[in-house]
Amino acid sequence: MKGPIERDEPLEAGDVGLPYSGVELRVVDRQELPIERGCIGRIQIRSPQQMKEYVGCPQLTKAAFTGDRWFRTGDIGELSSNGHLILLGRETDAISRGTRKIYPGMLEFLLKKMKSMKDVCVLPVPDKRLYEEIYVCFVPSGQITPEDVQQNCRQNLFTEHTLDTLGEMPMYFLQFKIFPKIGNGKSDKKAIRVEATQRLGLAVRVSDNQFKCRGDV
Repeated sequence: MKGPIERDEPLEAGDVGLPYSGVELRVVDRQELPIERGCIGRIQIRSPQQMKEYVGCPQLTKAAFTGDRWFRTGDIGELSSNGHLILLGRETDAISRGTRKIYPGMLEFLLKKMKSMKDVCVLPVPDKRLYEEIYVCFVPSGQITPEDVQQNCRQNLFTEHTLDTLGEMPMYFLQFKIFPKIGNGKSDKKAIRVEATQRLGLAVRVSDNQFKCRGDV
């Protein structure tokens, strides 16, 4: 979500700061009821400066706003104890690993902080047991390997106390020389996913707790 956020101190991963004065922000559940700080939900904002409607598109306007004018951003996140917004990603981008929802934006944020990491893309791949698995595609700017990225994930992602013992830990790590781009210069995630899935056809998971790493092909 891009919006009126101000920062007053060093931020942790996913922390985009406090809303500006005059901007209301809340995190709600599926019934659009506000939830407590520290709980993950849907982000909504409201301010006198926000748009009134989609001109000529009443259905879009109705879908975008609640009855009391809260704007549905489509983002997922939580409010920290000090009121900062922790942005986890887009609701539509969530990866369904078993009963867990993994938001790739958060993983990408963490991995882009690695030394010698030029670009990274976290995507889902079909999995018979868990519905979807997580794979990390990355482009290095220096000496960095799939094993290095895997180790970084092991050190920084929550994996304990989960039924599958994996938590947010990706299953596959694929190194690219360059990412295909779309017209606006952003990475073409659809093309990356097609190529990565083809390459993963050669990667066989030996057991539930083993992770496959691949370099350039």
